[in-house]
Amino acid sequence: MTRVLVLCNHSDNGGILPNTTYDEMLHINATPPQKNLQLHIDNITHRILEQLNPLAQDLLEIAAYVYYADCSVKRVTETDVYADKWQRRFEFVMPVSDPDRWNKEEIKDLLRETMEFLSGDEFAFTFIPPKPTPTQLCFTFPDMPPAFPSADCVCLFSGGLDALVGSLVALKEQREHPLLVSHRSLPKMDSLQKTLVSELRKRNQEWQFPHLSIWINRKGNRAVEMTQRTRSFLYLSIAAATASQLGIGKIYICENGVVSANIPISGQNVGTLLTRSTHPKFLRLFQQFIENLFDANISVVNPFVFFTKTELLSKLETWGQSELMEATVSCSYTQGKTKMQPQCGTCLQCVNRRFSAMAGGLEKYDKREYYEKDVFLDPLQEGKETVCAQGYVRSALEISEMNDMQFFAKYPELDEVVSNLGISAEEGGQKLYDLFQRHANEVIKVVTSTCSKHQRELLVGKLPENCLISMLASRRHLLEPINVYADKIASILQKALPKDFQTEKPKSELRVQESVEAALSAADERLRRECPMLSYSIIQTKPDFANIRDYNRMLFIEIKFLNNRRKLNRIMTEITSRITIYRDQGAFVLFVVYDANRVIKDEDEFVRDLVKHDGINAVVVR
Repeated sequence: MTRVLVLCNHSDNGGILPNTTYDEMLHINATPPQKNLQLHIDNITHRILEQLNPLAQDLLEIAAYVYYADCSVKRVTETDVYADKWQRRFEFVMPVSDPDRWNKEEIKDLLRETMEFLSGDEFAFTFIPPKPTPTQLCFTFPDMPPAFPSADCVCLFSGGLDALVGSLVALKEQREHPLLVSHRSLPKMDSLQKTLVSELRKRNQEWQFPHLSIWINRKGNRAVEMTQRTRSFLYLSIAAATASQLGIGKIYICENGVVSANIPISGQNVGTLLTRSTHPKFLRLFQQFIENLFDANISVVNPFVFFTKTELLSKLETWGQSELMEATVSCSYTQGKTKMQPQCGTCLQCVNRRFSAMAGGLEKYDKREYYEKDVFLDPLQEGKETVCAQGYVRSALEISEMNDMQFFAKYPELDEVVSNLGISAEEGGQKLYDLFQRHANEVIKVVTSTCSKHQRELLVGKLPENCLISMLASRRHLLEPINVYADKIASILQKALPKDFQTEKPKSELRVQESVEAALSAADERLRRECPMLSYSIIQTKPDFANIRDYNRMLFIEIKFLNNRRKLNRIMTEITSRITIYRDQGAFVLFVVYDANRVIKDEDEFVRDLVKHDGINAVVVR
């Protein structure tokens, strides 16, 4: 675990945290000198926020510092196969307006618990008095009338589809008047959000949709960690500070239930690898935290926890506003995207959006040209892109065949969702099961119709073999991608090694490893050699080759050279020990045994004894 000391706004340790060793130290300053964090509020239509109350301003500063630190410390490197550095420990020293209040046990404990559940990291906070000179973040406001005294709820407005529908549901179904609140770190997102708000106003003139935007960005250096798990805490803190200042008692954070529950679409995608930005437990913890902080009743609600995205899009169609879809962006990767193709097409958010629009018959408002890649027809990069696309379909097919008991047995993490819905476990469980059944049927409907539409192109070979339709036709989606990848590597080596050694047999295992490296390089398979180093008990070892980045599970490859019967027992002992070590790290392992002199009499039996272990594959090459 990486341990980080974070000194905020020119604070110093000053003996507060003595005798502690840290892996990194961060200085985050919102004021000169050495200013590296900027917070700027604009687009306000109500001057009441000009004098933000001290607790609300403290909350915004704390959220900004946490977000900055989260983006500044990398979670994992290629050599961190234990994921020791995935979880980090941040220890903050922060000046606040009222340290006695912030250091209250119930407030600080709720802040810490909220942050730790959301991010998967550990947090500690030391709040100190502000310095005599002004050090707080700078809030600037344009002179923009009029006021909006009728606003009675705050709606987080990211520029995505679910947030768009949420703002309209508040107005048209709840008969409320939402104040839209946005966080933006890129000019492109600013432009997108403003355009979407403008279109909302044109089509819904009964309400002006006042919009508050906050810039929070770094100065002088770039973020090194892209997971940004604390972004939703920052986002909700902006909304909570606004609601507190205006006396508003409801905050909407809108996300369809499938993404909110965020079950793993791959067997290896577990734990904190899953985001919890709208998880019911996080929202409950955050609500408890702000109610204690402000001594006010402020509810935090996701109104779409039991809706699929297709069902949300049907609301737009009912109101005759489906064309607004074209002004929204759902992609997880906004950097580097163009105005003509604002979505990557292969991340989970893009895949879910594309399937949902097609299931609702709304392709004309979500054209394939809006995506950098058409997930159905374009070649997908081996690894993350194929994992996401295939896993999305596979999980839907599996869920469609499950009863409720099988569903919750397969996804035990949903117990934490059910227990935080605010309704009985029986009712919550049934609603959640029904939600995923409807989602699964939507996915199957899209897959069936799309494959039928492109059947001729598939039959005559016009589709690339690694597009989703081709992979579905070959039934690759029924297998875990890491198994398919291991089989591919094994196939390459089974063809290449015999050709390399057809005139002269190798004399050492090193020579076999060199041949493997050449074959993989020629096939453009970029695996790392003799990496990473693993510690197990009192020994250290490392696989001959490894792929760590491209899949949700690491692939380790072990090469063994067998040229006489005496070595067979030793090789089996080595393989057995490696199985124990590598499986403890959650890795998938491929053993490649080059049997130069056909020592192994029964190849099938040899392989069968190894592959009976989960996550183990083996191949004998001659």
